[in-house]
Amino acid sequence: MSDNNTRGNVLLLSLLVLSGIMLGGVTIGDLVLRSIRSAKQTDAAAVAYYAAESGAEDALYHLRKTEQPPAEHANFSLDNGASVERVTVSGEPVIYASIVKDSFIEFNLFDKGDLAQPSGVEALRFSWDDECGGASSMELSYAEWTPGAAVLWPDTFAKFRFSHAVSPVTHTAFRAADRSYRVRLQAGGCDAQNMTVSSFSDDAATLPKDIPSRLTITSTATYGGTEQALLVRAPPDSPLSGIFDFAVFSECSIDKDGVPACP
Repeated sequence: MSDNNTRGNVLLLSLLVLSGIMLGGVTIGDLVLRSIRSAKQTDAAAVAYYAAESGAEDALYHLRKTEQPPAEHANFSLDNGASVERVTVSGEPVIYASIVKDSFIEFNLFDKGDLAQPSGVEALRFSWDDECGGASSMELSYAEWTPGAAVLWPDTFAKFRFSHAVSPVTHTAFRAADRSYRVRLQAGGCDAQNMTVSSFSDDAATLPKDIPSRLTITSTATYGGTEQALLVRAPPDSPLSGIFDFAVFSECSIDKDGVPACP
């Protein structure tokens, strides 16, 4: 083999080795850059998520302090540079819930903003699952009154109990034309899971109607080119604690503001 051929082979081999090194370097560099960008986007996504959470928490704080829904549309920026867009919609087509045994959920079938307006609900449908072999039950109770300038709470209320065997239950005793309602569903036997509640404007339960006493809050935050959204469904006012569903007996007068004393 001549010296020219030897030098040519060495040169070709050197070019191949150099190309391999360059290709490996470019590949590693691309992976490093991708990892850096991915880490940056992950950090930005975390900031955007917490910003969206802050928007939802701000709405819930406003709701708790004023018992009034927040503004339908709200846009604001946080100190960290994240921008938040929040949309609040009144009414919810379906309530999803899980109820611990002997606890309850409570919701209103009237518009707090217009107490003179009847509920418009004639049927209520609810279903649930349990883990006690179908031995659970659901108690439906509600108070009804004639719509007017103020809520006139009645002295009595209706109460019905349904076994899991008849789930889903369609209750059609409501009078949409001239009544408003506050409804409570209480789990018995064991915990109720995967519960759904929906309302209808007709006895046949074919015309769905949004439950007016529910709010849907969507908080969307943008930061560093990433976007996160958080959806919250809540009642417009705080329900009473489940502890008040039980009777408390005392031989003395109960005065929460005074010094405990018995005559």
